[in-house]
Amino acid sequence: MSAQDWKNGLFGCCSKGPIDCLMGCLCYCYVGGLNTQKLGHADSWVVPCLLYILCRPCYATYRRGKVREHYGIEGGFGGDCCVSFCCGPCAILQEEHEIDERGTNAASGAPAGQAVS
Repeated sequence: MSAQDWKNGLFGCCSKGPIDCLMGCLCYCYVGGLNTQKLGHADSWVVPCLLYILCRPCYATYRRGKVREHYGIEGGFGGDCCVSFCCGPCAILQEEHEIDERGTNAASGAPAGQAVS
């Protein structure tokens, strides 16, 4: 499988409206926790949310790598680190938009809810 690009731009963080933008800026830990739960990497959003609160840049870098890995998106640790440190809220919203658009199936390209064969 070849590497893909993000379907949603980093600075498209407010593309779904001002409420989404506010959630990313003010409640990034909640949005990040939900992203982790949506991908099936946690049973609840609570523990990831706490990890975002305690060490946001480090945990956000790790989680961004997991989202990229899940969907086969091109990139690496250095880019994930820079984006997470410099544009944290935008990065978390980009990940949320990516998960919502691609669904939770791994890098198959299958629509959400459709089994991978």
